[in-house]
Amino acid sequence: MILRPATADDAPAIAALLRAAYRVSLPFLPELHTPEEDLAFIAGRVLPTSTVWVADADGMVAGYIAFRDGWIDHLYVHPDRQGQGIGPRLLARAI
Repeated sequence: MILRPATADDAPAIAALLRAAYRVSLPFLPELHTPEEDLAFIAGRVLPTSTVWVADADGMVAGYIAFRDGWIDHLYVHPDRQGQGIGPRLLARAI
């Protein structure tokens, strides 16, 4: 696994990861947005306004962190990849 800066090409994978994390980790939350809206949010708001790094595991975005000076906006790890140290590595990158 490598950590690397996210690119616009990562937006679909990041949006899908965010959606999967919500479904598995927060199943009690209502689904408020469509997959297309999630993608528009990541591509149009998160990537342009934050520093975003991804954990790339064999070509799959296994996790990501989005942050600004002094503030972490997002830190998500794909449910299938949790417990493997990805979250702490991304957090250390932001710090």
